[in-house]
Amino acid sequence: MQLADVIGLFSQDLFVSLVLFVLMIFYGFFAVVLFIQITTYNRIMTQTGFSSIFQLLGFLHILIAVSLLLLTIVTI
Repeated sequence: MQLADVIGLFSQDLFVSLVLFVLMIFYGFFAVVLFIQITTYNRIMTQTGFSSIFQLLGFLHILIAVSLLLLTIVTI
């Protein structure tokens, strides 16, 4: 069985959706790592004036990544 036969089993839309799904998983990991970095940086810094805003933005980034991942799953 060659690669063309394997790809022929799937429709082109399904293949693109699966690639998008994998990319969204990587994007979700990036969002989690970014949030961890923001919280760690805010713990290190003694000035806490903007720390809650940055943590909120990091958390919203995670929520957006999860919602996009769920949207990708629903549309497959």
